[in-house]
Amino acid sequence: MDSGMHNSENIDINSSERFDEILTVLSNTQRRQILYQLRNQGATSRTKMARRLAAWKYEISPEEVPDKVMKAFEIELYHNHLPKLKEAHLIEYDKTSKQILVDDLSTFVEMCIDCYFSIDLPSYEN
Repeated sequence: MDSGMHNSENIDINSSERFDEILTVLSNTQRRQILYQLRNQGATSRTKMARRLAAWKYEISPEEVPDKVMKAFEIELYHNHLPKLKEAHLIEYDKTSKQILVDDLSTFVEMCIDCYFSIDLPSYEN
């Protein structure tokens, strides 16, 4: 993995900029879904994550997601969601292995995720 990764506990979340950054990143449903999946299932590949996100959106099993749809979600992950989560120090992403894993999340981030989870729960399935 990238040796320059940060432990989010060591990042000052008391600054208003950091607070805003976290809330902005978590304001997107797909980014929250990524964190839910990583927290519950552990590290995964970009392809598997894309398939899970598509399955969640279309309320089908991951196996039922057409490859074309999965690829569209994978492109969105690569160009949009993963960079934002990584920049916010919430995930680690290795472009070579295409593996995604969650960083150690701060208590504040965990609380935000739990709060959002209770709102998102009706559409969430492991």
